[in-house]
Amino acid sequence: MRSSWALILLLALTGCGGHTIRAKFAPNYASQGAFDFKKPPCQPSPKPEPGPDEVAIRYLGAGGLYVEWQGTALLMSPFFSNPRILRVPWGRLVTDEAAVERGLKPMDLSRVRAIAAGHSHYDHIGDLPLVAERFAPGARVYVNNNGAHALAPVRALTGRITSLESEAGRDWIYLKDPDQNDLPIRFRAVKSAHAPHFWGVRLLRGPLAADWTGEWQTHRLLSLKDGQTFAFVIDLLSQDLKKTRFRLYYQDSANPPKQGIPRLEDCRGYDLAVLCMASFYFVRKQPGTILGHLRPRHVLVTHYESFFHAAGKPVRFVTLLTDFWANRYFHRARRAMSGWEADTVGPEGDVCGPSCRSWTMPVPGEWVRFRAGA
Repeated sequence: MRSSWALILLLALTGCGGHTIRAKFAPNYASQGAFDFKKPPCQPSPKPEPGPDEVAIRYLGAGGLYVEWQGTALLMSPFFSNPRILRVPWGRLVTDEAAVERGLKPMDLSRVRAIAAGHSHYDHIGDLPLVAERFAPGARVYVNNNGAHALAPVRALTGRITSLESEAGRDWIYLKDPDQNDLPIRFRAVKSAHAPHFWGVRLLRGPLAADWTGEWQTHRLLSLKDGQTFAFVIDLLSQDLKKTRFRLYYQDSANPPKQGIPRLEDCRGYDLAVLCMASFYFVRKQPGTILGHLRPRHVLVTHYESFFHAAGKPVRFVTLLTDFWANRYFHRARRAMSGWEADTVGPEGDVCGPSCRSWTMPVPGEWVRFRAGA
């Protein structure tokens, strides 16, 4: 109950901030003076036809991502239902099927072989039963123990769920075709931690002790606790699976110091870091610390918009994220990346959203393409 009242207070502050990125951090829209997310001067682009050496990525909103490589795709934290503010404290897990269908329509979901989420708040796994059952029936599901407990009674997912905290989730996980042959995408979960929601307070935290019973929609939104949070390293491989041609780091929560740092056997660098903007100002020295560890060639900034507003409506920044803090994020990123700025590489073509060689902040629904190395 205490968490509910704290959340109500937090929700009351939603929308108090701005929604504009300054021209110096959005040079692709410098002629317009700034990029205003509430009145964007562009619309998400249609689905591209990626070439054999291109990675196609679509930002879904709420930190969600679609990654397609050589005919195989991976979904990360797909969520579109966006319940209204006043429904959250006592509302139930009722999926907005129309919103999910709209959000997934531009993608070829027959290519999705895995769905993964870094933690188990409702804005990351709340739509997962419908997505996995109706839209990606060939995909396995990878979640933490909390997610596995919560999804246990979903009949369509029986035998399809792997806990990232189990033995099977601790090494490289290869996406597989229907005959269980390895495909050219693999990922590894990296233990991390969820950033505070405000001033040191982390809401909806802790483990779920046992499998849920009853239908999914009978449970409350706030019954989904975060559990162990994970980041991910995602490798896009050559056809013979012997070489990493593109490496991503993905997080769906800003990581506190010393958390979410990958420890890999090889020394290959990161082509792209997908970082969460929400709550970064409540953890020390972010995003500079994680950028210093990863030294990526490009940064994709996500999870910045409020998920209390229906998809398709004008974007508002997430609760407590003001114009000042959003622009401060890029100030810190620019300072952190100054040591390898010459090695950064921007996306292919134009992007709807602030973008330059070093970073891109796409509007929800936008496609971003990158060229993979040889």
